[in-house]
Amino acid sequence: MPETTQDVRRLTADALVPGTTVCYHHRQGRDLATITETDGTFVTFVGENCDARFTHRQIERLLDAGRLEIVLTDDDS
Repeated sequence: MPETTQDVRRLTADALVPGTTVCYHHRQGRDLATITETDGTFVTFVGENCDARFTHRQIERLLDAGRLEIVLTDDDS
């Protein structure tokens, strides 16, 4: 029987570049926002109802928890 290897590809904060749209899930709900700045230490995003600046480590935790998602389409279906 062939040996199986798990090829896990994980989304990291390095994938977030200015102009990327994200969905941020927070205590009051969820909001779409646009990444405005990444400088190697912080990631900043701005949305209609949310503005945030997180360290890369905090972004990694948000991604792992499913609280921050990259939006690939503008359809909300």
